Amino acid sequence: MFQNCVIMTLNNTIPFMAKKKVEKRKFIEGIFNLGVFSEMISNLRSDYNETKKDFDIDSTIFTETDNSLKSYKEQHNNILKEREDKLERYKQRVENNKKELLEIKSQITEVSNEIIEKNNKFIEALNDKLPDQYEKRDLFLKKLTILDIQNEQLEKNISTIGTDKDTCPVCLHAISNDDRDHIENEKIKLKNTIKNNEELKTKINVGINTVNTNIKKIKDIIYELNEKNKTIVQQINSQTLLKEKAKQLVEWQGQLKLDIKELKSTDTGLDKVIEEYEAKLDKVKSTLDVTKKKINMLDVVKYVVSEEGVKSYIVKKMLTLFNSRLAHYLKKMDSNCVCIFNEYFEEQIINEKGKICSYFNFSGAERKNIDLACLFAFMDIRRLQGDVTFNFSMYDELFDSSLDERGVELVVSILRDRVEQYNECVMVISHRKESVKAAQGEVIYLEKSNGITRRVMYSE
Repeated sequence: MFQNCVIMTLNNTIPFMAKKKVEKRKFIEGIFNLGVFSEMISNLRSDYNETKKDFDIDSTIFTETDNSLKSYKEQHNNILKEREDKLERYKQRVENNKKELLEIKSQITEVSNEIIEKNNKFIEALNDKLPDQYEKRDLFLKKLTILDIQNEQLEKNISTIGTDKDTCPVCLHAISNDDRDHIENEKIKLKNTIKNNEELKTKINVGINTVNTNIKKIKDIIYELNEKNKTIVQQINSQTLLKEKAKQLVEWQGQLKLDIKELKSTDTGLDKVIEEYEAKLDKVKSTLDVTKKKINMLDVVKYVVSEEGVKSYIVKKMLTLFNSRLAHYLKKMDSNCVCIFNEYFEEQIINEKGKICSYFNFSGAERKNIDLACLFAFMDIRRLQGDVTFNFSMYDELFDSSLDERGVELVVSILRDRVEQYNECVMVISHRKESVKAAQGEVIYLEKSNGITRRVMYSE
């Protein structure tokens, strides 16, 4: 605020109209001395957030307690309902068990296992005969193997005896007709041996088939006896299961009578818990009501100190003066627009054609007129509202940009009026020599050399 209302670098400072909304509001609160409302709203938010936090915690506790209470009540009702349902089921089960017990007793008969013992002895005797049969079959198979090996060797010998040549390939002896007859007789003898072996193999195979038939008969008899034993065992097991089931049903009937007696009780074990949660819920509800009243009160207070509350009311009262001073300075500077602020300090700029325009729609010189009009209006308000007043103001490069000669004259006229009206000392810094023409008082010349600024005598 000091930089914008007392010592101003106009070409390096962002104009008020070009500032962001938050920056505008902060600056205006300083000008109108409304900072107390920001402190109030800050303290209020802290108090409100703390109260809201307590309210949320209590609400959570209330919800959890209420849900728990509902859950326990539901469990209580479910337990009673489940007991009623169980009672009916148990009574029905008792009747069903009675009927089933009578039916089982009618099916129970005595089954003897003497037949199984006789069959097992017979099976044992048959199993004793099987090794002999297996031994006979193995002996036959062994003979067959020997005969096969002999025939194979004889066939090999037949293929190797004799030769078509006149000389023996082994001893190189000339082969005579007697030799050839002897070779042929030997082949015939070998073939007869093979034939005898084949006949013997046929007899052996008949013996093997007979043994296999005997083995099959013995196994079939053993299988039939085992099946009969299985049937008898199943009957015995079935009777055993029936007896065990009958015994179990008798035990169940006794347990069902005890269960039915317990189900007729109305105590669920949750009555005391429900009473405790009801008391806790009433206590939390009472705390919530108090906190809710405080939140409602803080909501009202928050509105009162908000932008729409008392602050808006006070600003409305001041706006008449501010808008009139702003219009006064715009008129004195021959501006081609009118600028009006509402209670939220949102500007509305109307051009000479009566149309609403944005600040950035105007030229540089036109914006400078608006900026200076806002500057002088804010300085007047600060003088009326501020706790500390200054009888001097400094303007850096006020005439060095945007303003033409007519504009400079109008600004100088406003500054002269401020000097006369408020006994104010106005200092204008300029880098343009022609700005001297606008000077109304003492002119000080400064020169910077080697980084040091000194006052010098001016010469044309």
